[in-house]
Amino acid sequence: MRNVYYAPLVRWERVEEIIMLVPEDEREEAEKLVISSIDHVVIETVLIHLDKDHHEEFMQKIHDAYHDPSVLEWLKEKVGDIEEKLKNAISQTKSSIIQLLS
Repeated sequence: MRNVYYAPLVRWERVEEIIMLVPEDEREEAEKLVISSIDHVVIETVLIHLDKDHHEEFMQKIHDAYHDPSVLEWLKEKVGDIEEKLKNAISQTKSSIIQLLS
C-alpha cells in the first residue's frame, strides 16, 4: 500500500481508518478502491500542474518506477509547490470517500 512515489505525502493511518469503516469482508476490496482513487487523483493533479512538455516523461517515469521516490523529487523540480497540491488533493479525496461511506 505504501510503495508509491508519493508515499511521504499520504497519512496512511487515515487511509487505514477509512478502510476500517467498511464491513470486514469488504475491506480488501475497499483498500484497493481507496488506493486506486488516490492514485488517480495524484496523477490528475500532477498532469494539471505539470507543463505539458513534461507529461510524456512523467508518464514514462511512473510506468518504469512507480515506487521510486526520485519521481517526487523530479516533480518538485518541475512544479515547485507540487507537494502541497498533492497533499490537498489526497486529503480531499479521502474526505469524499468518508462522506460516501457515512
